[in-house]
Amino acid sequence: MGYGLFRERRVDSPGTRFAEMKQEGLRMGLLEKLSSLFGAKGVGGGDDAVHIYVECERCKSKVHVRLDRRHDISVREDGGYYVRKEIMDSKCFRLMAAEITFDSAYRIQSQEVQGGRFLTQAEFEASPPS
Repeated sequence: MGYGLFRERRVDSPGTRFAEMKQEGLRMGLLEKLSSLFGAKGVGGGDDAVHIYVECERCKSKVHVRLDRRHDISVREDGGYYVRKEIMDSKCFRLMAAEITFDSAYRIQSQEVQGGRFLTQAEFEASPPS
């Protein structure tokens, strides 16, 4: 008796194929729901985040930070919002500490960073991140 490769033979009946398609549709529906929960917003949905840009004072590496309004930013007792964020670049791995206060419309009222400096989006995009 020789050993050889064998191939599984599958016989599809119309009912079996329909059940597989229904199951695949359920999986795709679940994936779409998870994507909508954790993924980016669709067209017209907007990004519910504040974007800041920082440059390390030591290595001059530029870092883009996305602050999610629902999870990263805290409400202040006196109104408005506040965030303290530690940021690390990918070149010299030095921590920078940023503190930002916002008004009720998420407009920056004050900002301070230790170990780096804030950049505008235009400054960040003028040259690629290091």
